[in-house]
Amino acid sequence: MAGLLDDDQMQALRRAYEDIVLPLDLGTDAIVWEEEVLQELERRFSEETSRIVPGITLAAIAEEKRKRGLWCKVGRRARRSEMGFDDLDQIMDVG
Repeated sequence: MAGLLDDDQMQALRRAYEDIVLPLDLGTDAIVWEEEVLQELERRFSEETSRIVPGITLAAIAEEKRKRGLWCKVGRRARRSEMGFDDLDQIMDVG
């Protein structure tokens, strides 16, 4: 899908992605359920490129780049359990 955008448009998408999505700590696969995020991504991209592309399409392109390791990985951060453990290895040590 990345072929739908030229180099300048791809850079505009990357800037919008880094400004809008990264601070939310949501993976690109999770933003498809966040209508406001998709709309903001679409609006920002349109402002920078004068091209209207649906937010869901932009999210798919960003996910393609991220999964290929070309863009920053994002996602929900590991949450500390109520017992204060960060990972399974720490829990196993308690046994």
